[in-house]
Amino acid sequence: MRDPAKKIPLYLFTDSTVPDDLRGWVAEGVRDFSRYVPGLTLVRKETEFWNDDIGKVFENGVRRSLTEDGKLLAKEMLTALDEGSKGWKGMGQGAGAAGAVIYITMKDLTVPKMTICFGLTRVKARVSVNSMSRFANMKDMRSAALCVRRTVVHELGHMFGAPAPNRVIAAVEDFGKHCTDPDCVMCQTPNLDRLLEAAQREYRNDELFCSRCRRDIRRFLRDRGYR
Repeated sequence: MRDPAKKIPLYLFTDSTVPDDLRGWVAEGVRDFSRYVPGLTLVRKETEFWNDDIGKVFENGVRRSLTEDGKLLAKEMLTALDEGSKGWKGMGQGAGAAGAVIYITMKDLTVPKMTICFGLTRVKARVSVNSMSRFANMKDMRSAALCVRRTVVHELGHMFGAPAPNRVIAAVEDFGKHCTDPDCVMCQTPNLDRLLEAAQREYRNDELFCSRCRRDIRRFLRDRGYR
């Protein structure tokens, strides 16, 4: 009989301005991804996190990451997430040791040389920041939900080894490596129209990852003793 998958905690943090419906869609995205990582367990830590010393480190990092026009510097935000999780009880030596951390914000993210950023992940640390700002004002709620879910699944895919660095993949400066299969959730979408188009296609097909990215995730988990 096959051993059950080990639990992998995914610590979800949201800023106070994220609406309840978007929080729900984020959770749906996590459930979508858990089809590929059966042990993934969502842990919401918004309230108690801010009351400890590590929360203060993280909160200061958020302030350091803010630009004058109210955007978040995505790379600086990832550093704050990584630093804030390293000494946190139950997290081991950083997020990558025991699980993963994902932060959801309603602020726009900014990355040098890029005009729009829906999310950014630091793969080795397994920390990710995701912006919902472009989805909040979409007129069609179903389209907004698909965009949120697709964004979350895409960044989680990066955290768990897709696409593998030894593959022939599309590399985009400052945005890392992406799958070249246009029907795979790990293919990059540079604007909102492309993101929605990809999300509609992928969810209609009921298969989010291409066979190569699914294999990359399985190998990532196996190599780390998760399954």
